[in-house]
Amino acid sequence: LVVVVVVDASSIRSGRGDGVRETVKVMEQLFVDKENLVACLPSVVFCVTKSSGNWALPTLVKNVAKAFGEHGISIAGFQEHVLDFDPTGRFQNTVGGEELMFRLMQLEAMRQGQAAFGTPLKAEDQLFVRNLAEFASRQIAASMRGGDFSEAETLFDVCQSLKVIQHETLTQCFDGILATVQTVLGSWDRVVHENKNFFSQDRRGKIRDSLSLLQRAQALPEAMVGSIYSDASFLTGLAKLVRDLESQAQSREKVQIM
Repeated sequence: LVVVVVVDASSIRSGRGDGVRETVKVMEQLFVDKENLVACLPSVVFCVTKSSGNWALPTLVKNVAKAFGEHGISIAGFQEHVLDFDPTGRFQNTVGGEELMFRLMQLEAMRQGQAAFGTPLKAEDQLFVRNLAEFASRQIAASMRGGDFSEAETLFDVCQSLKVIQHETLTQCFDGILATVQTVLGSWDRVVHENKNFFSQDRRGKIRDSLSLLQRAQALPEAMVGSIYSDASFLTGLAKLVRDLESQAQSREKVQIM
């Protein structure tokens, strides 16, 4: 997750830096406190727009440095994070859309635990987050059931990165995603235990397939699968159960032949 702060060139001309000063004040509130804001600065970029490549960029650099300085924050070298953005790319010394995306990809990504937002979400934002979480849950479940654990882990990481936004809706949505993962893992666990008293070839095949998926899931982060499913002893116990079932099935088959 990275943060882009957009500043209109006209606000710089008319406000004598008041707009930038107010923006930095709001940022400190959004990032909970000054320490978190400082920790996040490598993930932040300021963009001035509608400047036509004129004087607005150096003025924005000056105003940003001054505004942070008033909060006791030194931003030496931060000028590299202040850009003159022109989506048309018509003016010299400006950054177009592709260049902006390239710069954003080079930023240090902000992750949970490093910093956090303490921001309210509008009703439409909360609805969007819920829809995103539902979509992610379906995709993660489908990927896991299809054996594509790398895809499931990637989707989970994207959702987990949103936890930097401290909001009840985000917490509820993330808990829902975790519940989906646990449901998928639990379904494989149930297959093993519900079929353990049956010895048909079909039932044993289902058990082996489920155990194989559980063993592959062991490589997923504990934050995703929970400690029990990342515990080697748990899976070793299931594997032993499967071997015992195979041995019992073979014994019964021999008895039937005799």
